[in-house]
Amino acid sequence: MIKCVIYDLDDTLYDFNEVNPPAFKLMCEEAGRRFNMDPEKFGEVFGTAYRAVGDRMPEDILALEPDKPMIFTEYGADTHAAIDKLPSVMWSESYQIELLEMCERVFDSYDAIVGEQVWNFADFQTTEGIMRVDGNKKGVFTRQRQPKRAAFHLKARWDALPHVGK
Repeated sequence: MIKCVIYDLDDTLYDFNEVNPPAFKLMCEEAGRRFNMDPEKFGEVFGTAYRAVGDRMPEDILALEPDKPMIFTEYGADTHAAIDKLPSVMWSESYQIELLEMCERVFDSYDAIVGEQVWNFADFQTTEGIMRVDGNKKGVFTRQRQPKRAAFHLKARWDALPHVGK
């Protein structure tokens, strides 16, 4: 039985347990603590949710699993630090914040959405290609761990959210 739907907004989904074993292990442990799920069952649930969700919209997911909490992951925009233009353009810090705000409006409009995980903590190096300039720039911090404007935006948002157990 699926107890939580993990909805990955990044359109470059991957088989998480093969690509990132340490992170998958941590997710399994958390699923065990919160949902009393063994790692094999979590892998099955993760795979089922991954395939079932695909590119569906939140309304479709809520129709399929109306009583299940949802967690949205891997949303963000590639952004070069210190690039800012008005009106905002792709790669600018203003664009990254506008995209985050749009996602947040969607998250906040559904009671079933109980979690969000922006992609990514910090920029990181990737292989060369035509889609990225000098690595993945979706981080809210630079590779040198300096905050982009998005880091301050997310801190203000998350500080204002009600916390369970507070």
